Amino acid sequence: MGNFVNLVREFAEECSAEVSQWFKRRDNFLSDTIQNEILEAYAHNILHEIKIKVENSRFIGIICDGTTDCSGMEQVSITVQYVSEDLNVNEDFLGFYNPPDCSLETLTKIILDVFCRLNISLDSKLCCFSFDGASTMSGNISGVQMRLKNLFPGTYFVHCGNHSLNLVLHEVYSKVTFVADTLNFVHQCAILVKESPKRKAQWTNLCGENVIMLQAVCLTQWCIRATALKRAENNKNIQNFLLDLLNDSLLRATTKATVKGLLKQSGKASTLFGIKIAGEKPQ
Repeated sequence: MGNFVNLVREFAEECSAEVSQWFKRRDNFLSDTIQNEILEAYAHNILHEIKIKVENSRFIGIICDGTTDCSGMEQVSITVQYVSEDLNVNEDFLGFYNPPDCSLETLTKIILDVFCRLNISLDSKLCCFSFDGASTMSGNISGVQMRLKNLFPGTYFVHCGNHSLNLVLHEVYSKVTFVADTLNFVHQCAILVKESPKRKAQWTNLCGENVIMLQAVCLTQWCIRATALKRAENNKNIQNFLLDLLNDSLLRATTKATVKGLLKQSGKASTLFGIKIAGEKPQ
């Protein structure tokens, strides 16, 4: 029935026997359609509460970021930042939105439309906005930030601190050869496993009960790079997996060449050292 119904059942046991008996009825009004209506009502109520808080704030800011989901669909997340009456800075997530394209005009319209639908005026409240370094968002001539500055004079653009930090980290590790080689090794191994259902099954059988899937290295998020490296620490499984692939007579020549290179790199001390050092979290 899904997580929502299981959650309702869990709380029903703490209420009364009458509520628990409700689930045994034929018509308990918990179909998929009604579930979505209930969740939508909750979402609207939460947005209404956020709207009231934002209206009571004198200044607000906007945080916007775009990414793709697992199906490849573009998603834009919008968060509002505001100062409460007791001078605490709050950030509330407003939702994900699917743009038809990633043009300057479309992204600007989405941001303005979100606040228009919430009936929140930006004319006198908006003081700043934060995006990543993509030219569409932060361009000085034709970026979303410049378009918003023209619409709301006196506002400020702040480059996302996490994105700036990620750019610094990316430049640092790209200059350290063994770290760059290690990240590429982990990334290629993960791609090798995930691009074939047969190889996924091989990896699962090799790991036994404690299956930890390898994760591709994300170039834009250091936290995902750290997770990918931690998952690759069991180098023995990787070596055994590569050896099994190398003995596969049906493997294509190009893939076999890649496997040979990865197998050679997996035995290097610099690779083991790189996985340990680059994946270590600072205390």
